[in-house]
Amino acid sequence: MMKKKFFTLTLACLCFLIFNPAFAQTDTAKRNKLLGISGIVYDGFTSGKVKEIFKPQFSSNLGVDILFKKSNFFLTTVVDILSFGYYQDYTEKPQDPYRIKNGSSTFYLLEVTPGYRKTVKQWSLYGFAGPGAGLVNLPNASIDNTLQTVTIVNNYSWTVSAKAGLGIDYSIGEFVVFLQGGYIHTFKQVQNRDVNIFPIYIGLKSNISGILKSSGAK
Repeated sequence: MMKKKFFTLTLACLCFLIFNPAFAQTDTAKRNKLLGISGIVYDGFTSGKVKEIFKPQFSSNLGVDILFKKSNFFLTTVVDILSFGYYQDYTEKPQDPYRIKNGSSTFYLLEVTPGYRKTVKQWSLYGFAGPGAGLVNLPNASIDNTLQTVTIVNNYSWTVSAKAGLGIDYSIGEFVVFLQGGYIHTFKQVQNRDVNIFPIYIGLKSNISGILKSSGAK
């Protein structure tokens, strides 16, 4: 229910940005840019039963924004590295009945999200949505009763994901400070639970268009 409300809100805001003439495009010529993204992520909001096994932590993301010339549309390619405290509910291996508590689980997700933005002076409002894919790391305990040892085994598996979000940013010269909220759904369940994550991002975008032009000239 919560994810449906978020998608409805995102769609409504995108329509508002696209069709509201109050948000006049003021820097069309300037926005033929490539921006490097570096942010801090707080992934403490999950919905459903998955919050029983995932506990919030601070994470990070890296990526690029492609701002097209004479257009309000943009394309973001980003890697979200989302870390959680992991409290295993059950073990998939009957021979290893011990469960992980206070472990660490990480999602490595590559996402490609087209979006739309409207700009007034230094301020921009934007929305985005798109697909993703990546790896999920879930730890398990491997027990050796003969040696009386416990080994933590990191199990990796692939997943496909979907992401949507809304954000605001402020330009300061060649840098942009941004704050955004998002919704991520992975189509692979964890411990028979649907995974719905509502991360909050804050960070910095820097104009790297000049670096690429200098590299191309060489």
